[in-house]
Amino acid sequence: MESAKAHWQAWYAHLSDARQAQVVVLLADVGRAGQPEAYDLALEIACAWANGSRKFSAVLADSLLPVLTKSLERPNLPHKRFYWILAVGKLPHSHLSHKIDLLIEAV
Repeated sequence: MESAKAHWQAWYAHLSDARQAQVVVLLADVGRAGQPEAYDLALEIACAWANGSRKFSAVLADSLLPVLTKSLERPNLPHKRFYWILAVGKLPHSHLSHKIDLLIEAV
């Protein structure tokens, strides 16, 4: 049986950067509608798409910024912090100021 991560990586091969960003935006909408676990899922999927040392594309990073910010409001999920930290680390160099702001806010 394949793992969920393998399925998300398979999606990556079939989704453009813009489509990946749309998936994240849709999950953020679900989170805002009252199911905050969707933020965690968005981060986990995005990290699976950018496996290894690969950084997020700029368009995917843009869609993840609100998710990363909103996730800071939910510090009670220690097992999900891993994906938050990983996602911040995968922001591209073009998003350095956002990365710094997120890390300052997290501290």
